[in-house]
Parts: sequence; structure tokens; C-alpha cells
Amino acid sequence: MYLKSISFSHKPSKGDGWSIENCSFDSINLIAGKNASGKTRLLHSINNLVLLLSSDKAKIKDNISVNWLIKLQDMDEEIAYEFSYEDKRITKEEFKINDDLYLTRNSEGKGSIRYTEPDQMINFEIEINKIALTSKRDKKQHPFLEKLLIWANSVFLYNFGGLLGKNTLTKLEIKSDKLEFDMNELTEINKDEEGVIPKFILGMKKFGNDFKDRVLADFNKIKYDVKDINTVSYEFSELDNKFKGLPIPDMLYIVENGSSDKIFQRDISQGMFRALSLLIQLTFLEFNLASHSTILIDDIGEGIDFERSTELIKLLIYKAEQLKDKIQLIMTTNDRFVMNNVSLDYWIVVDKSSGNNIDFYSKSSNPKLFETFKDIGLNNFDFFTGEYYK
Repeated sequence: MYLKSISFSHKPSKGDGWSIENCSFDSINLIAGKNASGKTRLLHSINNLVLLLSSDKAKIKDNISVNWLIKLQDMDEEIAYEFSYEDKRITKEEFKINDDLYLTRNSEGKGSIRYTEPDQMINFEIEINKIALTSKRDKKQHPFLEKLLIWANSVFLYNFGGLLGKNTLTKLEIKSDKLEFDMNELTEINKDEEGVIPKFILGMKKFGNDFKDRVLADFNKIKYDVKDINTVSYEFSELDNKFKGLPIPDMLYIVENGSSDKIFQRDISQGMFRALSLLIQLTFLEFNLASHSTILIDDIGEGIDFERSTELIKLLIYKAEQLKDKIQLIMTTNDRFVMNNVSLDYWIVVDKSSGNNIDFYSKSSNPKLFETFKDIGLNNFDFFTGEYYK
């Protein structure tokens, strides 16, 4: 199951807000746009809904007006979920499969939901700020809800322009018999983009050198000449009395070819560490895949040189192509070199129009325009700078 499209609007109590209408996605997507064009906001509009649906205790507390309409494709089924709230009150919620209504509720918390036993719509009433979809979760009576909720638990956001755990030291105590995790535990581990050390340690414990060898091979494919990756316990100095009695945290290190020196994560360049962290976390996710996953990567390639950025993008696209039945990849960039090395077939150009609405242009929305540009002979970045997509 993958994300087919999203419509989203956001209006704060003061200000104009912004919106995007029916932005469509394929299995591999590169969202390209200028700075402040809405790339990151688009990714976060997806992730913010995911965060709400990932908690069965979530309540609306914001004094803003927000609306989502997402569509998911699951083989021959299209799942549509619309969710709106305004001033701490949920105003609309609808769940449909192939246009058949399975759940609906209004601003008073009153609604109806389809039951399997008996097979009919039955009325309910909940708090005005409580989400019906998560509140009514019942695998026996409402099994249709599980598909959307499983998808929400299988969406992972990585901010490549951020730290990705570089300043985070972690001590992970694992009992030898505690290597199998239930879905909730595994989801919590996977959702933490700062948790690269626990993921590396768990990956090594569960999968041994196969896990590390995969990370090393991928790291070297993007032109980092490294022969070992591992963790070591951080040693506090004698002056750090305040840490006495606390667990000693672990940190990552690498060893480059031609050297025996350990380079600890604090001394690894930010760009290099971002690439390492992302590969460790994606490898951990790949080794633990239990359902189709949607991977969101913001500012892919940020902070690393052109050659490595290009190789990283190629590697991610290759992995997504090989795992197309298990992974949907959605990345953002404003880097011209990244754009030039990713096929226009994967592009979604976002452009802020008047009134703070975000327009989008993709091969699926305008196939003739994209095919015509390929015949011109210019590079992909010209398509962007010359605004041929318009």
C-alpha cells in the first residue's frame, strides 16, 4: 500500500495559511523546488497526520484550521481518509474504500461506523477533540481501519539537513533473549531519526555481520573509503562526577582504509555522518520490513559534495526500484546537481503561487509536457530554472 495523493490546507489563527490540492505520488518521487516553495511543508503535512494517527490517545489542542485528504492505493482498493479540525474541535472525519463510506463523524462528535457483526452502520458519539479513527480501532469489528493505521506506523521521516543523531550518545542494554520486538516497539525504534546508535547495535545483535557488511558496502558505494564501523563506550573524564553511577553511553566510530585509527562520531564531518546515519537507519528498516513503508527524506544530499550526493541518490533510487513492492520513496531537494542526476520521470516540481497556495507539476499530472522537454536536449535543471514545467 502506498500514498497515492494528498490535499492539505493550513490556516493559523492569524495569517493567510497555505494549501496544496491533490498532489499525486508514484513509488519513487523527487520533490524539487526553490527555497521556501513548500517542499518541507509538504513532507511535514504527511508526517503530521501520521503522528496523529500513530497515537490512540491523541486529542486536538491547536487553535488553527487544518484539513487533510489522503488517498492510499492497496492493490485494487483506493482508501480515502479526510480529516479536518478548527479551534480545538474536529469538524469532519470520513473514511472510504472505493467511494463506499465506512466511517463518518461531525463537529459534535456524532457519527457512524461500519461493523462486521452485524454488517451495518452503527451510530456513535465521542469527544469533540478526539479522533474517531483511532478511538474506534477494533480488529474484529472494524478490520478495514487497520490498513490505514498500519500505513501510518510505516511512514518514516529523515531530515538530511539535520543532525540525524550526531550529537546523541545512547546506552542500549539488550538481554540475549530480547531480540524480537512487537510491532509497537519496532515502530518506536524506527521512528526515531536520532536513534542511529540503537539501530546499529540492534542490527548487529539481530543480523550479525550481514547487517554491518551491507552498511559498509553501501557507504563505500557513495565514495567513502571505510573498512569498519562499530560502537564503543564513551569514557567520562574524572571531572565528570555528575555522571557517576549512570550507564556509560555508546558512540559510533569508523576506520578508514589504510589506517587503524578510530574516528569517533564527534570528529566525523556533519555531511559524512548524515550519510552514514541515513544508511544505517535505512538498512535497519530494510532488514526489519514487515509491511510496505513510505520513506520521507528532506533535503537529500544537503552538506555533502556533488559526487557523493549523486551516488547517494542513485543508491537510494536503486534500492527503491529493487524493493518497489515494499518501499515508497519521497525525497526533497533544491540542489541543481541532484536534479540533473534524477530522471524527470520521478520529479514533482512545487511552486508557490499567489495566495500562498502550492502548485505542483509532475509527469502524472502533465505527461505530454514532460515527454516533450526530453526531446529538447537540455538538462533537467534547465527544466526547473526555465520553468518549462509551467
